[in-house]
Amino acid sequence: PEVKGLADITFADDSDFVKIDFAEPEPVQVAHPEILKQAREQIHRLQEEKRRAEEELRLLRQSLLRQDIIHFFEDLKRQGKFLPAWEKMGIIKFMEMLSDTETVRFAEDDEEPRSPLQWFRNFLSSLPALVPLQEFAPSEPYVQMSESQMPRPAQRATVSQRSVEMHRRVVALRERHPELTYSDALRQILRSS
Repeated sequence: PEVKGLADITFADDSDFVKIDFAEPEPVQVAHPEILKQAREQIHRLQEEKRRAEEELRLLRQSLLRQDIIHFFEDLKRQGKFLPAWEKMGIIKFMEMLSDTETVRFAEDDEEPRSPLQWFRNFLSSLPALVPLQEFAPSEPYVQMSESQMPRPAQRATVSQRSVEMHRRVVALRERHPELTYSDALRQILRSS
């Protein structure tokens, strides 16, 4: 095929031939084999030090990650977003195994890729409180009652004399120790009986 503007091929008969030698190269002679041996030992020693340092760094990173995850779960516990059963099921170990370096786009509308560990942390943080930590009923102040004011289940129902006596002892103990709640005073009396 002919290409317009391309010069014709010409062969020159007066050029040198290329000679390729397939002979094996001669081994390099080291003047001092002891120097070579020392260099190899030093290289081996440095490689071993590097391996130990890398392992130490890996363990340190793993320890810091575990501490960070435990601190994260302590925060979730305070917010009521973490169930103790999850810890028994191995969620901390699971999170330690999630990658913190590799990033992935988990949804089409994600603004930027995140690591699986960061995504899971965000997921757990976004959960509603699973364990309500606030009071549901307002606290009522303790009201001192006399025997005539004590509620009866019904007009004809009898009240145990033992219960009335126990109540009197609780009230007497609370008069001596006003910081005690009725329940705590009752517990103390029951323990001493």
